[in-house]
Amino acid sequence: MHDLLILGAGAAGLQASRLARRAGKRTLTLEARDRLGGRMWTARGGSEAFALELGAEYVHGEAPVTQRLARELGLSFVEVADRHFRLRRGRWVDGGDYWERLGRVFSRIPAGGDRSFLEHARERLRGRAALEAVSFVESFHGAPAGDISALSLRQPPEEFESSGRARRILGGYGALVDKLAAGGGPVARRTVVERVRWRPGNVEVTARTPSGRKTFRARRLLVTLPVGVLKARAVLFEPEPRAAWRALDGIGMGDALRLTARLRGPIATMPPVAFWHDEKGELPVWWSPGPEESPLVTAWCGGPRARRLLEGGLAGAKALAEKSLLRLARRRGARFHAHDWRRDPFARGAYSYHRVGALGAAEKLARPLARTLIFAGEACAPRGEHATVEGALASAERAITLALR
Repeated sequence: MHDLLILGAGAAGLQASRLARRAGKRTLTLEARDRLGGRMWTARGGSEAFALELGAEYVHGEAPVTQRLARELGLSFVEVADRHFRLRRGRWVDGGDYWERLGRVFSRIPAGGDRSFLEHARERLRGRAALEAVSFVESFHGAPAGDISALSLRQPPEEFESSGRARRILGGYGALVDKLAAGGGPVARRTVVERVRWRPGNVEVTARTPSGRKTFRARRLLVTLPVGVLKARAVLFEPEPRAAWRALDGIGMGDALRLTARLRGPIATMPPVAFWHDEKGELPVWWSPGPEESPLVTAWCGGPRARRLLEGGLAGAKALAEKSLLRLARRRGARFHAHDWRRDPFARGAYSYHRVGALGAAEKLARPLARTLIFAGEACAPRGEHATVEGALASAERAITLALR
């Protein structure tokens, strides 16, 4: 009998295990994969400054929990230059006040009522401003503009602009995963949870392991599985946590496609260490993360466009990235690395977003059930923190506070 079972060894699960162990609790984390980190996945090899990410990459905005953890764990950040360029008639031109323009758009979303951002853009925005805002929402949030809540995107300009600050962890998010795992409790890998039976003060979890089915017992259960897995009902709960399922109805799982290549030196034909916007291309956003001599280049798209490209498989997406890089930068022979999070059975998508009329869904999902069943993860983080590693870490800290009462 454990004090706490944790489902999932991503950011939330690892941080929860670490905090519970520090509190003297007996924990066990069940992880379906044979690796740790969940949607954080750093490809091994290469230098610390040039870590190649297959999942989460940037630390956005102030990120106080991530900063505090970095200090505690001895991790360092690499600042990313916030320079934006646009492709105009075959030439790269300065993108100007990119975050300021978008900040004005999102600060002017009306506070009363709610509707999709697409409806808002069609009524309130015109021409290039509408196209840029819709493209940003679908790319950055990974959500269909016709499904994501406009109110969930409303922010004061200064708050929105601060989220444009981006840093990378030296060594990638894999360095954070290693540090969190070292300070946490035991993890059972390749353990695929199939069923949860629970009642107040008692949890029984049945899972498929390499040596056969096993049953694990605890007084409480912390569920950090991604929204896509929960919405697919990949785990059978008895009885069903109806309040949590109702909250899930208001949370969507977005799609994102990122393809990263490690080149032989930086791209001389494109402005260095920047975000490049190829608005007419199938892969509308590219970046080189820095420092100046960075050999990495990443192509990105999100939302419906990402889903459409992923339907053709990763091989087709990589071929498109190679062709696009040849057109944009006259570089041949780039080998792109990617992971299809949508088809990954233990993710089933990239990260969460709030649907129309469901601003309180994350908080409702995070409410403990009978002081026994607790949900955590980026989808349980409040507006402004969700869909990020920062949100997952903060959610884990709140969840552990509740679990230790």
